Amino acid sequence: MRTNLSEWRKDFERRAIACLEELGETIQDTLTEEVRDYPRETKRKYGRGKTGKLAGSPRDVVDSGDLVDSYELTIKPLAHGIRGIYAWHADHAAIVWAGTSKIPPYPFTRIGTDNFSFEETFNDS
Repeated sequence: MRTNLSEWRKDFERRAIACLEELGETIQDTLTEEVRDYPRETKRKYGRGKTGKLAGSPRDVVDSGDLVDSYELTIKPLAHGIRGIYAWHADHAAIVWAGTSKIPPYPFTRIGTDNFSFEETFNDS
């Protein structure tokens, strides 16, 4: 049996790109669907129908939408593979991920990858 390596590579790249894009969507979902407890109320300045009102606990991690809207996926073909680079450019992305003394950490990228099946998504693409 002969294998057409050019066709195999095209199929691999198509599946890999679909997998990278789906992972990005899964991570984004962790930002918009997650509801968690916060140690205190926060007066929201923006968004989600709570402008100027106190946001209690539990609540989602979205306030202005800047973090969710700052997402960018860059896909780079390599000589022997493909690379996906995920970035969130909002100024507070690292603070949300790592937390502070007053805000619990929310490592959304780790949570997204923990809830993602690379093998299943790759095979279904």
